[in-house]
Amino acid sequence: MSKKSILVFVLVLTLLAGLMTTTAYADGDSADAPIKMDYHDMDSSVYEGAWISTGLGFDMYLPVDWILVNIPAEQAAAGLAFQAGEEGGGANVTVTVAETPKGYDLDQLAQELAATMTTTAYADLNGIPCVVFDNMDTMVSGFGMLTDNNGLITGVISAPSDDQYEAYKPYIKNMLLSVSPTTPTLNWEDVEADAKKADPDGDFVAFDEIHLKMWVPSLLTEQELTDEDTAEGCYGYYADADDVSGFTVYYYDDQTIAEYAEEIEGYDNCTAPEPTMVNGYSTFTYQNTEFDTSSVVLNAGKDCVEITFWPANDEDFSRLTTYMIASIVND
Repeated sequence: MSKKSILVFVLVLTLLAGLMTTTAYADGDSADAPIKMDYHDMDSSVYEGAWISTGLGFDMYLPVDWILVNIPAEQAAAGLAFQAGEEGGGANVTVTVAETPKGYDLDQLAQELAATMTTTAYADLNGIPCVVFDNMDTMVSGFGMLTDNNGLITGVISAPSDDQYEAYKPYIKNMLLSVSPTTPTLNWEDVEADAKKADPDGDFVAFDEIHLKMWVPSLLTEQELTDEDTAEGCYGYYADADDVSGFTVYYYDDQTIAEYAEEIEGYDNCTAPEPTMVNGYSTFTYQNTEFDTSSVVLNAGKDCVEITFWPANDEDFSRLTTYMIASIVND
């Protein structure tokens, strides 16, 4: 997505000052009981999007036809930190930063927003404590979060026009759900040369039934699946001659990636799920210390795919595992 300048036709301070009047959400009425918002719950059918880093420690999933705005120096000095939207005006997201008094906390932010917004709620945006809000006077929605250095970050999402606000809510919901800490990324183009150098005979293997393909080193060959394997959702089993190293591919129906991550967090022998972007895929990785395995779990809408590699603690095979994970693409 190229960066182009477009006219910022509404001053940020005017926009924020105009957000007025309030009630509360049914949930999220305290910092101890926030609404849980997870980017895995986004509806991928609403728009074709791409993950964009705001440069402020969090990412958002925005429409691919939006452009990033070059912020003029005077507006940056006034607190405008990030803006993206439809070229020529229309729907957009605007992010500002400001200083707060020492000791200012999320409760104070919530009280201030509650005095000026139509609806407000405490929210956990993918691990980020926030207050989310709607304003029916100015037809915008948004979020506010605090930083470690006495900073306040406010994001405001606008529809193409006021009369389109209700119809645009699925877009707004997706964007709010997407607000998440900037995550590590793995891309095939970044490791392809190293992978081919490590194993010139490695090649891509397609798992047609689940529309994935992945680079596989030549030392691993396809193994025959049993009826039990297939019944349990196994779509691939590759191993070396002695089954010392290898991987399996499982597809889990009716279990979202968020639900699976929550399940993994309850296992004592598993490390905490670590969100990772792989070639644009929403994934998380974790290790099972009991079985010396490492896994990557990919989002498949209401389902998820898990690829488990072993051994996890062999340095050479771990390097190959990184290459394999970085190569996963939609086929």
